[in-house]
Amino acid sequence: MVAVKMNDTQTQVTKMEYDDQGSVTSYVVSEGAGASPLAQSEYAYDSYGNLTLTKVRDTSRFIEQTYKYESPYGLHLLTNESIVVRDASSGTSVIASDYSYWPTGELKSKKDGDGHVQSYSYDSSGRITQIDYSDGTRSSVRYDDTLNRITRTAPDGVITTEQYDPFGLLVQEQTHQALFEYEYDEEGNMTVVTDAEGNATTQVYDAFGRNTKTVFPDGTSSSTDYQLVDRTITYTDATGNKQREVYDLLGRTTSTEEWKNGAYVPLQQMEYDLLGQIIATVDGNQQRTEYAYDVMGRLTSVKDPKGDVTRYVYSMAGDLVQVVFPDQQKVLEYFVAGIEFGTRLIGGTASKGFTRLGIKNRKGPEIKISIQKIDDKYLKKKGIDAHEVKREFLGKKAPNSRV
Repeated sequence: MVAVKMNDTQTQVTKMEYDDQGSVTSYVVSEGAGASPLAQSEYAYDSYGNLTLTKVRDTSRFIEQTYKYESPYGLHLLTNESIVVRDASSGTSVIASDYSYWPTGELKSKKDGDGHVQSYSYDSSGRITQIDYSDGTRSSVRYDDTLNRITRTAPDGVITTEQYDPFGLLVQEQTHQALFEYEYDEEGNMTVVTDAEGNATTQVYDAFGRNTKTVFPDGTSSSTDYQLVDRTITYTDATGNKQREVYDLLGRTTSTEEWKNGAYVPLQQMEYDLLGQIIATVDGNQQRTEYAYDVMGRLTSVKDPKGDVTRYVYSMAGDLVQVVFPDQQKVLEYFVAGIEFGTRLIGGTASKGFTRLGIKNRKGPEIKISIQKIDDKYLKKKGIDAHEVKREFLGKKAPNSRV
């Protein structure tokens, strides 16, 4: 058992069990000794020590993933991995990937859960030379070790040539007629980048390899000044505007400041817990926002400058399942067409697949919906764009946003 103090009120307790070979067979994390688990996983292995099964505890079930090693070219080579997934209607299905190998042990092909296959070819040095795709397209790579040149052909036929120096540094890159060139100093730092139109950008470095100055094609420049004693980094842009970051002894940014009227003015200040997580920020107007986490490091609440608190709830598998706003209105999390989104869904069912579901203002009552079969492949067969689904439910707002 390992106990790690997170702060004055929280302690992370991790319990692990091992088999005779020293491999972890059980992993449980809780807040304090004797508390209910926040995360729980189990593992199984074959006689060679290969991982064959992982079971991650979710709120009401285990998420199982299995692994098989049946290649004639080595029992350490993974040939199949599968995971049991559950859809919104609690139905289960298995998503599997298969792998085959060349006698040399290099990956020969892989097939994903949708049946798409990628096949790989290699040269005598073990470098990939060709990838063939299920749709009949292919990409290829040709190596010229004498001239230090690599030529790549993409599936759409676009050819890119890369020229390297004897030290393996890229000095030229050409796609069609567009040529980019790169220069380096004796330490291998890139000092000049010339684009396809002949515009050159120059970089200057200090003795530690840190960028201290950038000169742009128009002659303007930006600079970065490092002060180890004061633990500050000052950035000056091409127009002369300055911003300074102040660090603590652990290298964490404690404040960001702006040069204004002859002095540095705070823009933001940060406070950290023992694990380096930000627990509070103070903006330039002295408005304070506080953050809290569970012992898994997941954000559990945000307290804004007005004192309003937004809370976040997670499943045992680590998925965000609920957001509770300051007015105690809740947003449930669903997963439709591979998109996580938070909104208030009302009315209707989808017993035969995707159907339009209503959106109601947060102040209305919450109504659970029934979704029988909504997944990526179903939507694709019906010609429904997953991005359209997202826009329908969220408009232009980001996932987990208030509606």
